[in-house]
Amino acid sequence: MKTGKGTEIAYPRHIKNYVNFMTADQAARQTENPEWRIVPPFPITARNVAAFLKFETTRPKNNSDGEPILGTRLGYETIKQCISALENWRHTHEHEFKDDNEALRPLREDARIRTYEANARTSESERNADAQLWKAKGTTA
Repeated sequence: MKTGKGTEIAYPRHIKNYVNFMTADQAARQTENPEWRIVPPFPITARNVAAFLKFETTRPKNNSDGEPILGTRLGYETIKQCISALENWRHTHEHEFKDDNEALRPLREDARIRTYEANARTSESERNADAQLWKAKGTTA
């Protein structure tokens, strides 16, 4: 985490969002299938992060009250920072999970994570164009 870059606030927010997603996702899966074995959010692994990024890359941005903003979605820099925050936590805590090979593997070594990041980068101009359309309609994006 770099001081003065805003990561002191953003990184914990990304971890909190990840934990909230994992908790809700696993509860929903167990409701659908009572025999489902809950997958905990920790250790942070590429498999769990890929599921989280599938959600994060499709959800709208939230306003300061936590309410979704119609016609928006998270941008490349936010997705990149999210991956960095999760990687920072994974790396900082990897000694706690030394017997879990998946927990020891850097997130960006996984093709799924690289693909979500690359797709966010390539769709950035489309996202910006969509935001301009929503602004033209009188909706803040």
